[in-house]
Amino acid sequence: MIITTSRYSSKTTREFARLFADLLNSKYKARGKKKIDDFAKQMPFLGESILCIIEEKDSNPYSIQFISADAVSNWRWSSKEFIILAHNIKREEQMKSSIKFQCNFKSEKDCLAASDSIKSEEEFKGRATTKINKDSNNLEITIEADDLVALRATMNALFRYLHVIDNINGGNIDEE
Repeated sequence: MIITTSRYSSKTTREFARLFADLLNSKYKARGKKKIDDFAKQMPFLGESILCIIEEKDSNPYSIQFISADAVSNWRWSSKEFIILAHNIKREEQMKSSIKFQCNFKSEKDCLAASDSIKSEEEFKGRATTKINKDSNNLEITIEADDLVALRATMNALFRYLHVIDNINGGNIDEE
C-alpha cells in the first residue's frame, strides 16, 4: 500500500500520513502537485495495488480514502471513506496508541453486513481492543492498543475486511 495526502496538505497532515505509513508498514510518497492518475500509473512499477489518501480539513487529518489499481494502471475509488474522529498514535513501539474512525455505508443493510464481518475483531482479546458501534448507516470503530504492533495488526485486519466488503458488487452489498 502507498500512503499519500491530499494536494497542498499541511505539515500536520503530512506528519500524520508518514506516521500512518510507518504504522501500517507501508510506503509514504509525497503528493505535491501530482494527480491521482500519476500515482495510479506508478503503482504497478512499485508492486502496489492500493493507494491510501489522507485528506485534511482545517489543516488536520480528516479522512482516509482508498484507491485500487490494477497492473495496467486502471484505478477506482473505494466506495468507503473513513472519517478520522480521533487519534493518539505514538512513534515509540511500547507506548499505548489509539485511533477512532467512522465509515459511512449506502444502506443500513450494508452497514450491518460490515459490522457482522468485523465482529470477530471486537471479540478477540489480545493486546488491542476494538469497539464497534453501529448507528443506522454509520460504523464507528475505536482501536486501543498496548503497542504499535498490536495497533498495526488490528488495523490491517479491519482494513482487509472492509476492503473485501467494498469489492463485493462494487461496494454495494444490496445489489444482486
